[in-house]
Amino acid sequence: MFLASAMVFGAHSIEKNAETSAGLISKTSDYATCPAEKASVDIQNIGLSTSPQISGEEWLKSIFKCKNSSKYCFPNQEKVCTKRFLRFMKDKMEIFGPSNMTDRELRQALKKYKSTWGGIYDLDNEEYYFLGNPSEMETGISKLKSVSIKRLAPTKYRVDIDFVEGYKSTNEVILVPDGKAYKIDFIASETIYEYED
Repeated sequence: MFLASAMVFGAHSIEKNAETSAGLISKTSDYATCPAEKASVDIQNIGLSTSPQISGEEWLKSIFKCKNSSKYCFPNQEKVCTKRFLRFMKDKMEIFGPSNMTDRELRQALKKYKSTWGGIYDLDNEEYYFLGNPSEMETGISKLKSVSIKRLAPTKYRVDIDFVEGYKSTNEVILVPDGKAYKIDFIASETIYEYED
């Protein structure tokens, strides 16, 4: 097996995306992103718990577990992401995904996208698939070979996913506390396609 191509969207590497996203402070009151010190204040102001009962790493591992199996399943983004991040991903897909927009409509949509999300999220990463998954597989189906999770900072993790379809994704994920657990509030993804000879 060899690496045939790598798709990296955006002008900066995933490391740069993670650096810039980690320093952002939310303009809205939905959820706070980072840094963790500021996140605690913002989250308390909107009434969310800041003391989850499990670690972020344990929570991330739990969202990839298949029911009644030791295999890995793809999580349901509606259940594991903040509402704000889901809106951001929807807008991102409209801009960078397949579209029937005219050039004028695209320019207007891009302007609105930048003004809405520019001060909240890093806009350099144009990958619009949730956790770098271009096949948009159904949740709860074991189509993952492996999932590796590494803590990078108090609320930031690297999640590497190996899909059975022959591609991998590397994701820098930012979590925010939500009750006794967490929600994903940002992902910078890189998808790598591998093909056999």
